[in-house]
Amino acid sequence: MISGPSCDVLLGAVIDDPDGIIIANTLYRFNGSYQSATTIRQGEGYWIRVTADGQLCMSCTQSAVVSHEPMREIDLSENVARLIISDVGGYEQILYFASSLIGLSYEQFSLPPVPMPGSFDVRFNGDTRLTTADETVIHIQGVDYPLTISAENILVEYGVGYAICEMMGDTEISRRPLIAGENIVIANSEVTHLLLSRVALTPTVFAVEQNYPNPFNPMTTIRYALPKTDDVEIRVYNITGQQVKTLVDKPHEAGYYSVVWDGRNDLGSQVSSGTYFYVIKAGKNEAMRKMVLLK
Repeated sequence: MISGPSCDVLLGAVIDDPDGIIIANTLYRFNGSYQSATTIRQGEGYWIRVTADGQLCMSCTQSAVVSHEPMREIDLSENVARLIISDVGGYEQILYFASSLIGLSYEQFSLPPVPMPGSFDVRFNGDTRLTTADETVIHIQGVDYPLTISAENILVEYGVGYAICEMMGDTEISRRPLIAGENIVIANSEVTHLLLSRVALTPTVFAVEQNYPNPFNPMTTIRYALPKTDDVEIRVYNITGQQVKTLVDKPHEAGYYSVVWDGRNDLGSQVSSGTYFYVIKAGKNEAMRKMVLLK
């Protein structure tokens, strides 16, 4: 019988969960660090999380078996990014971050209690492997430097990125952008913890994207990037060159921006189907793009 939110499973077994109390994805084995598992092997210690008191039945006739459905690996959405943190000793932890839970739960990514001092352990604040916060502490323990951090499937958000901050107590030592395919190597053993931060990006060049969707009906979005503070004008013209709509006419600070055109002119009337052009001016910079309104 397993009581409470956690326990150790010490025997090789097929696990039957008649009360449906196992939380998927929370079976871990310990071998110098906690490692996510889907197999139970005889003679090893395991930790599993359940939702309530109940019974987990084990048939100890096999030395190693694949666990039942409740402990399967979760099929993660493409909108969930992976943060892989490993040390020179070969230990590794995978953390996940997303803009929202999108059908997942923090319980499914909960970790066992922090192991004894000196054991490798990496986790988000709150003893979890998942975060949706704009800034989250990454606790580290027992790591053998240098520490290598890489990311996969980083969330694509216009004008928004992620950074890893090295912290020594309350002092930020360095802040580096998290870029897919590029490793961050941390060699400073005085780092006490890390921060994963969602940050606003600053453009390096003036840029105007093609409106989306295009063709459109009745609304479309225009995105643009400014590397410095400037007066910005965005105007829509018809195929004959007549001005149809002023979308923007005001100063902007450096950054990423977007504006929506709803297909109406300056008088508030819906314009007809056809080809239109939008012109963006920012200081000495200017760009024009074509768009098509279909009804």
